Amino acid sequence: NALRSFQDAYRYAGAEIIGMVYGSADEPGEISSNAELMAQAKEIGKKISDVLIGWADRLRSILSKGGEDF
Repeated sequence: NALRSFQDAYRYAGAEIIGMVYGSADEPGEISSNAELMAQAKEIGKKISDVLIGWADRLRSILSKGGEDF
């Protein structure tokens, strides 16, 4: 299925899947009115933000040392 293909592609690339949210809808806008799915998506967004902030902090640290560890 499509989700498994996505997981396999990320695994092959060595990427980490932080989380997934799955929902289905019949009409446009239905997903955004599903409070549980939107809460799950928000939590994953927070996790992604934390990862990106960590990468940015590490990069700043490396560059402040002249990039020797880069």
